[in-house]
Amino acid sequence: MNIDGETWDLVYEWGGAMSGTWLPDGKRVAFVGTPIDSPGGTQGDLYVIDREGGEPECRTTGLDYCVGGGLQSDMPVMSFASRILLAEDGRNAYIKVQVRGTVQIYRVALSGPISWAPVIFGERSCTPLDIHENTLLYAVSTLNDPIDIYCHHMNGENERRLTRINEGLLKEFELPSVERLLFLSTDGIQVEGWIMKPPVEEAPYPTVLYIHGGPHSGFGHVYSFDFQMLAGSGFAVLFINQRGSTGYGDEFASKIIGDWGNLDYKDLMSGVDCAIEKGIADPKRLGCCGLSGGGNLTTWIVGQTDRFKAAVPENPVTNWVSFYGCSDIGPWFSVRELGGLPQDIPEIYRKCSPITYSHKCKTPTLLIQGEHDYRCPAEQSEQFYSVLKANGCVVEMLRLPNSSHTGAIRGPLKSRKSQNEALLGWMNRYVLGIKPE
Repeated sequence: MNIDGETWDLVYEWGGAMSGTWLPDGKRVAFVGTPIDSPGGTQGDLYVIDREGGEPECRTTGLDYCVGGGLQSDMPVMSFASRILLAEDGRNAYIKVQVRGTVQIYRVALSGPISWAPVIFGERSCTPLDIHENTLLYAVSTLNDPIDIYCHHMNGENERRLTRINEGLLKEFELPSVERLLFLSTDGIQVEGWIMKPPVEEAPYPTVLYIHGGPHSGFGHVYSFDFQMLAGSGFAVLFINQRGSTGYGDEFASKIIGDWGNLDYKDLMSGVDCAIEKGIADPKRLGCCGLSGGGNLTTWIVGQTDRFKAAVPENPVTNWVSFYGCSDIGPWFSVRELGGLPQDIPEIYRKCSPITYSHKCKTPTLLIQGEHDYRCPAEQSEQFYSVLKANGCVVEMLRLPNSSHTGAIRGPLKSRKSQNEALLGWMNRYVLGIKPE
């Protein structure tokens, strides 16, 4: 848009774009995007386009990780958009890149030969905030430390930690330990996960399989209040980057297209088996939970197996047909993820919908639903609740007033507190057998 109010599209029919920023020459725009014909799960890349339009130029060709991506977290500042920071000379951009279970900051050349390299990395999640006088400012989160601010000279030297916001509080806690798990799924593909062990008692532990949403997202080295709450209450927390997750290449992320509930489910169960075989997870005391795509897989799991004692799906997708018509992204997301329109491939919509198998559920299930969720509307939880109730399964629903799709992890404290108490209470009751007072 110019100062006279005239507007024109730079990126329209080409595909999806976000986080655009002007380059210093005023003639080009950098953005993160994916071409329109990309399959679901395709990672973003950094592109540059002339202000007059034309074909965008990819500046991260060959970078087989998720440019602009991040990990699912309930730390709001770690969920900032994929902001693009420009070096003061305008030659390079700095942007976060999800690399498996970490979020690193890469330097990307904006012109000339393709060139990119990690400058901030490690077992942590890093979010770029600003550049000033050749110094990069960024936020850092780890599994046991919520967030602090760091800076780093652009020449790659002298990382400095500027804050220790929660140092005093963290010293009062017995923090959990975390073990990385690498295991083979049923088709021989290696899958990565982690298990957070409680700082009390001895293994095998009662264990909660916590499933990330998206589904094209990931878990890893970032702080989670839910994880800490469960671990502090004596549960091990198992979190896995199953098929569909980003950070492992496009093929891994797009493998579930038209086949939700197959390889992703098998990856999760293989991870549970791995944790049991290592003597960490108690096979007789298992729970599962997750938000959005994680809620979808939670409702899927309880229609496939009785090995879990409790389930807490939150804002799930349970019926792809009604999701197509009711969700704010239904008409395009359903088609992209399942491979066609519901009238053209009804068997795929039915096969991939947890509601199809919900009558088999015997697992005590607590549905948590935001009433102002337009992404996975309340009717998705209501359908699942009704089928479980009609078939004699223990089921309850907690409805969070004025809560959005991610309200329980990024919304008002009242919603987050209610979700925390309900999640822990349900796991205590049905995994541990502790009756509510």
